[in-house]
Amino acid sequence: MVNLLKQQYDFVCSARAVELSFLKKFTEEQLLTPVLEFNNKTIIYFAVHINQVYIHWIGKFALDLDIAYIDKENIQTIAQLNELFDKTNQLMEKFCDTFGHNWNIEIDKNLTDKKIKTSPLKLFTHVITHEFHHKGQMMTMARILGKTPPDTDVIRT
Repeated sequence: MVNLLKQQYDFVCSARAVELSFLKKFTEEQLLTPVLEFNNKTIIYFAVHINQVYIHWIGKFALDLDIAYIDKENIQTIAQLNELFDKTNQLMEKFCDTFGHNWNIEIDKNLTDKKIKTSPLKLFTHVITHEFHHKGQMMTMARILGKTPPDTDVIRT
């Protein structure tokens, strides 16, 4: 199972690489342009948010790591986003190594004032579907900003 989910995460990374390559065509100003249709959020905002969710659920919740959230005000370039996603990839590698042979164990923890019961498989599914949701939003934002996005699906046609 560990190899299967690592392979699945590799598919996520492949799709992400297409997205990040496309975003290199943007100026910093374009990446930081608020888009009215998305509550005046920016493409950079959503990319950072994706990484924050990996930190929260995989790093802090599942792995009990003492890692800081990202200071989103300091992220303004594609190079910085690439660094964030490299760290996220390392986090996911550790997660797969830690839980890869027991994806269905129960993780039962308190989160703020709420008890959360889940499994590594559900956490894995949550973070990657969350990423694809926001990736779709980012590609729509790009279109609104006048750029035609490439196919960023796992299976690209």
